Amino acid sequence: YPLEKQFIFIHKPAVLIRFDEIESVEFQRYAGGQGSTRNFDLCVTLLNTPGDSNLSVKEYTFSGIDKTNYAALYSFLSGKKIRIKNIEGVGAEVNPASSRGAAPMYDEMDGGEEMGESS
Repeated sequence: YPLEKQFIFIHKPAVLIRFDEIESVEFQRYAGGQGSTRNFDLCVTLLNTPGDSNLSVKEYTFSGIDKTNYAALYSFLSGKKIRIKNIEGVGAEVNPASSRGAAPMYDEMDGGEEMGESS
């Protein structure tokens, strides 16, 4: 769930991600076996903290989000000034309505996997 200053993912274990800990987010197509017409994934990459001894990139992937939530989630993340990795350039297909403030659409056939590592 997106909250005012953080994400919370209620599963075992629950995950709380503060927005100031996020390096970027990336919209990805649904990785399921039967096509990608109804869902997408959101990969959240965290910043490396100075005292962190683990050098690997920390990522959380929120899977199976209904595509009807895409525009609202994009607007929410943009409003919070969170960097949206795959909308910045290659692989992004800008929706003609974007000049009116609507969310640009990502190219679901592009996959997003080429643009960043996923766990």
